[in-house]
Amino acid sequence: MRLLMGAMLERDPRLRVISEAFNGRDAVAIVERACPDAVLIGLQMPSMDGITASALIKRVCPSTSVIIFSAVTTTTLVQRAFDAGADLYLSKTTPPAELADAINALCMTAARLSVTA
Repeated sequence: MRLLMGAMLERDPRLRVISEAFNGRDAVAIVERACPDAVLIGLQMPSMDGITASALIKRVCPSTSVIIFSAVTTTTLVQRAFDAGADLYLSKTTPPAELADAINALCMTAARLSVTA
């Protein structure tokens, strides 16, 4: 899913995928180095879940927008994600064009994006 999303988002001229991570721990390390405009992150990943990673990402680079991208959309998990610092929570059923529009609107400029899903 991560590779597919990265490739689809890279097609949008407003977005530039600067990195991809296999797990939450790697995502946090990438944000520490690159401080991207936005991070697209899944909930269920090896090493560290997306909610924990979101909180750490916001701690190391508060200006990075965190977008949770998940098939799980229960009210409890969505609330936990926002409590951890997520800026946006989108379902994996969101069409790629809408996802790109949401990322762009959140960043308000051409976005440098890190994808972890």
